Amino acid sequence: MKWEIELSEGTLTQRGKTSWRAAFYYTDPITNNTERVYATITDAATKRIATKKKQTERSQLKEEIERDLNSRPKGGLFSGDLTLKQYIDNFTYQRRKLRSVEGATIKKNITDSNRLGWLLDMRVCDITEDDIARREIELMEHGYAPQSVKATHVFLKQVLAHATRKHCISENPMLELKPPKVPKSDINALSNSESKRMTDLLDSLALSRLTVAIRILK
Repeated sequence: MKWEIELSEGTLTQRGKTSWRAAFYYTDPITNNTERVYATITDAATKRIATKKKQTERSQLKEEIERDLNSRPKGGLFSGDLTLKQYIDNFTYQRRKLRSVEGATIKKNITDSNRLGWLLDMRVCDITEDDIARREIELMEHGYAPQSVKATHVFLKQVLAHATRKHCISENPMLELKPPKVPKSDINALSNSESKRMTDLLDSLALSRLTVAIRILK
């Protein structure tokens, strides 16, 4: 059986003077999920030119997606019996091939997943909330910033949500697990010497609404 898809006509969003992003949708005939893919269009000074180039990108994307669908191994790329590393590799491969996210996002996701350590060797279907919480505590104890641990948390939750949609696991073990809190940065107050320099500077300026306002805020 040869898989075929119906790819939407797509929408255009201008990203620069001559660059645009086209977004398309289709229903995966294997999983019945609605998928979104993107194409970057360059050297298009007008929407008319961008629209014409969008049709070319659409045709190429359709061919790539159908080729990918028909090259999948039996049972697809995803299974709860895969290790987390294998699952993430396939998840990343599919996103890259189908251009469902920007390239910079994929690179960041790879960095985030590298922090998962021994979790990567576990089967997806065996991972529990306690396992994930323990790994995040280890990362914090090893000096990772809360922002980094939170980024890894968010990415892993996306992966496991994907596994739930693919029926590889019955429930996402991270549904009730909260990411670490990222402390808010304190506003740096001026030191006494910096405050004096500002006052001296204000004294040297002509009186105006701006200088009065700065004095009030100070």
